Amino acid sequence: MTIGEFVFVKDPSYSIKHIPYKDEWNLVIENVKLEHAGKYECQISTKEDLTRHVVLNVKNIFISGPQYVEKGHPIRLTCNVNGTLRPPDDIDWFQKGVKLKNSPLDGVYIRKYVRKDSMTLTSQLKISESDVTDTGTYICRSSKNKITTHYLSVLN
Repeated sequence: MTIGEFVFVKDPSYSIKHIPYKDEWNLVIENVKLEHAGKYECQISTKEDLTRHVVLNVKNIFISGPQYVEKGHPIRLTCNVNGTLRPPDDIDWFQKGVKLKNSPLDGVYIRKYVRKDSMTLTSQLKISESDVTDTGTYICRSSKNKITTHYLSVLN
């Protein structure tokens, strides 16, 4: 895929980051997709060839967001779900076993959008003003029954 700083695959998501003062070379993969999963090999040519293997596993559903939020500050969580042939149809959010719904009067906003180039459905959950009762496990479930969780604590 690469030799030195030269990347010879046509996939623009691959690049090399060289940190000279650390003598460090890193393979960077932007906008990781399911097809990026697999076994990668790093070789260093010296008198004795050095080889390292790294296995990249790509989750097809994940939540990103903070683990801690100060009371009164907004909560922002994002759930991404990948499909293989097409993006999932929908994403639902749950907290304490209750399905969350878009409710501007209650300060709960759920926004969804599709990226067809990566077959990804993204849902952003925003709670305008957090309270200690918002502490707990948040669940993201796709229409394809893929589920992931994220624990968040609201600090008083």
